[in-house]
Amino acid sequence: MNKSMIYLVCIAMTIVLEAGDVLAQSGKEKKGDKLMQKYHFLDATEAYLKALALDGDNVSLRKKLAKCYRMLNMPEKTVIYYRDIIDTTTNVEAEDMLYYAQALSAVGEYDEAKKWFDEYLQEKPNDERARHFSANLENMGFLYERSKQVEIKKSGFNSPASDFSPAFYKSGLVFVSARNEKSGTFKWNGSAFLDLYYTEKNPVGVFGEAVPFYKKINTKYHEGPLVFYDRDSRLILTRNNFEEGTLLKSSEGVTKLKMYVAEVDAEGNWTAPEPFEYNSDEYSVGHPAISEDGQKLYFISDMPGGMGGTDLYVTTKSANGWSKPENLGPKVNTEGNEMFPFLHKDETLYFASNGLGGLGGLDIFSLQLGDFTLKNMGYPINSEKDDFGLIIKVDEGYFSSNRETEIGEDNIYHFSILKPQNLTVKVLVVDAELNTPIPDASITMRSINGDTATAVQSNTDGYALIPVEASTEYDITATKLGYKGDKAYFSSNSLTKNVLIKLDKNCQHVRGLIQMSNNKKEEGITVHLINRQTSAEEAVLVSSDEYYQFCIAPNTQYQLKAVKPVYFTKTVDFTTNDSPSLELQPMVMEEIVLDKAIALEDIYYDLGKWDIRPDAARELDKLVKILMENPTIEIELSSHTDSRGGDAFNLELSGKRAQSATIYIISQGIDASRIAAKGYGETVLINKCANGVQCSPEEHQANRRTEFMVLKY
Repeated sequence: MNKSMIYLVCIAMTIVLEAGDVLAQSGKEKKGDKLMQKYHFLDATEAYLKALALDGDNVSLRKKLAKCYRMLNMPEKTVIYYRDIIDTTTNVEAEDMLYYAQALSAVGEYDEAKKWFDEYLQEKPNDERARHFSANLENMGFLYERSKQVEIKKSGFNSPASDFSPAFYKSGLVFVSARNEKSGTFKWNGSAFLDLYYTEKNPVGVFGEAVPFYKKINTKYHEGPLVFYDRDSRLILTRNNFEEGTLLKSSEGVTKLKMYVAEVDAEGNWTAPEPFEYNSDEYSVGHPAISEDGQKLYFISDMPGGMGGTDLYVTTKSANGWSKPENLGPKVNTEGNEMFPFLHKDETLYFASNGLGGLGGLDIFSLQLGDFTLKNMGYPINSEKDDFGLIIKVDEGYFSSNRETEIGEDNIYHFSILKPQNLTVKVLVVDAELNTPIPDASITMRSINGDTATAVQSNTDGYALIPVEASTEYDITATKLGYKGDKAYFSSNSLTKNVLIKLDKNCQHVRGLIQMSNNKKEEGITVHLINRQTSAEEAVLVSSDEYYQFCIAPNTQYQLKAVKPVYFTKTVDFTTNDSPSLELQPMVMEEIVLDKAIALEDIYYDLGKWDIRPDAARELDKLVKILMENPTIEIELSSHTDSRGGDAFNLELSGKRAQSATIYIISQGIDASRIAAKGYGETVLINKCANGVQCSPEEHQANRRTEFMVLKY
């Protein structure tokens, strides 16, 4: 396994060497000690093995070798040396019992592993990590319950080096790999430094050759797990802590992990990554997972105050940036390491842990964020080795494992969920404040493709069991008199079959619809509610023709803003009074089409003049509003005349009118670099009324117009 970058910077670890008789140490052993202190574990094992060949009875050397092989994640050799230590030592240290039990579990010697977990618990009865493993080893049958529901297959783009932690991107995957031998050698285990690679899936489902990801993202040091969001236009990645080409270290001498954010610029290139605001030289943050609306970010950290090792944290986006990270607590985090999270849109958080028990090493778990229901994913997703980095879409996904070693250390596996018969989903509706069941709630379940709909009532315990079709996605809505309705997403191919919906008591609210001018059905529209008096902001993600709803305060000024890539942002200002609630007119969003002319209605000029009249200013203010709502777009503002009058005069007049309109817009606070003024005279008529053609005044009027078109966004 080549996750050494992850372990080096994420595990709060001090290498403690055996005291022994320092004067009696051989030169080889001293060399090994120095290498171990530098975390050069592979080289240290070579030195210790040479020393052991000269001093075969040296228990201290065996313990140092056991530690090196443990840090190199080589459980077979770890077992050999810890077993030798335990067989030849009278007083076995508790730490050695734990590491021996973990290594035994990782090689599938479960009976012996349970014995030593229990021995360790006699010494350390409060270690929940060992308690979890012992309990699971007592009854392992439940970990094999799904063995016939999931098929796995090693992906074809793996290399002889380590490949792991994939992320969905466009029509393929971006993953972490040590395949680039030119990237330098990582002394921990002798592998190459980790870089990001992209492989694209062709129309028949076959992945192409993996190529290095964008050059501004990969560096000469480690790049690790990442996540893409906002239609693949933004990313958050894990990276070694370095500056100007030099690795930086904590006060303990360890290079930590940091997270960085980047986005696609107007030219379609990734910007240089910027540091996440909660990075630190003294602890690590990494392994990002983000909600579909970009508002909640989950990550791992070994920051002070955690449960031990690396813990899972969450932070929420607001108008002022990311909130202070919150630890997910002892139900999820352990004395071990929780890492590699992935957030599915059904509010299931998948992650790996070596502290919650399972088949051995890192196991993958699912966590329902609504009620914090935690489940081990079981075999064949999990094995006795390290399994981690799971991502999933509907009925298939990918994960990483070092269960096989003939091709490489870590490999990426594809899994698919088979279609069982008689599927049902359990929908539980609870009071959000009291967390108590809500009976007789109306539950509506609609397939996203619109083919089926089911309406039921929750029972006295607040839940309903609803039949579902295989390979189908659903929107589930729950309502109850006296509560604000809410909804959840569910896929029948999900590995979990429970949905929790929390309802808030009624509040004064605003609601409305988002519609697209082109009548397209669009998803992923972000609607923001901004309190104009406090700047507080919240957001929801909706589809077109689907109601958004926010709780609002009386006698307050608000702004609603609808945002969708490739559409003009739309805003509406409103003020509440003492009335209970209000429903706004639908907000209609216009698609952005480059170089498409859009007419500005009712802009008139005095005959032969180009001054901006008050009535024209009111119309130009509408364009000013569009430009303010969409600060990245650049436009051409054009003026056109009819064919009456001389060609040269018309061309000059239209140019002056376009320039006057542009000057007015700039005077309203719009940057001049965003507008290009152009007069076309009578060269772009929209009807037949050219020179010498008899036309009505209305037909000539149609040609006298002011337009704008988007050049860039």
